[in-house]
Amino acid sequence: PYSKIKANLGMSISGQIKGYLGRIKGFSIGGYDFKDVISGFPDYRVISQKIDLKTRNGNVGADLLRKFNIQFNYQEGFMYVKPNGNFKTPFEHDMIGMVVYLDQKDYKRFLIGEIDENSPAEKSGLCPDDEIIGVNFRSMDTYSLNDLAELFKSGANRSVILEIYRDKKVFFKVVHLERRI
Repeated sequence: PYSKIKANLGMSISGQIKGYLGRIKGFSIGGYDFKDVISGFPDYRVISQKIDLKTRNGNVGADLLRKFNIQFNYQEGFMYVKPNGNFKTPFEHDMIGMVVYLDQKDYKRFLIGEIDENSPAEKSGLCPDDEIIGVNFRSMDTYSLNDLAELFKSGANRSVILEIYRDKKVFFKVVHLERRI
C-alpha cells in the first residue's frame, strides 16, 4: 500500500504476528466494492517460516466482515454475504498507537502493552506496563476492551483523557488521536 504503519497484527496459534497496516485502494466481496480498506500485511520473512504463503498477500479482518451477515456453505465451498447495519461505517484503525490488554490474573486491570513509535500514545508520555484506571473521567469497570478499541478509532483530532497508575502514582495524560493511515 502507498501508506502503511508498523503494527502488531495480533496473535495466532503460531505466536505474535507483526507486520504493517495500510489502506488498499479497493476490495470486492460478493459483488460489493469498497475503497480505502485497511488491511494487514504480515512480516513475511517471519511468518513464512510458520505457514505456507504461496497464495496469500495480506489479511482481511473483522472490520470488513462485520459489515455483513455471513452464512458459510462448507459443503459446496462458498459463503453468502448480506450487508447489515455496519455496511456504511468507514474503515478506520486505532488512532492512539498502543496495545491495551487485560491482565491475565483476574481480567479486570487494563494494561498498556506495546506503544508504536511516534504515535499519539508515545507523544503523550504513556509507557508500556502503565495501568489505565480511567478514561474520560469514567472508571474502567464501565469499559470493555472492545469499547476502548472503538473509542481509540472514533475520530482524528479528538482528545482522550487517560487516568494512569504508574510506580504507585496516579496522573492524567491527554492523548490527541491522529489518523495514522
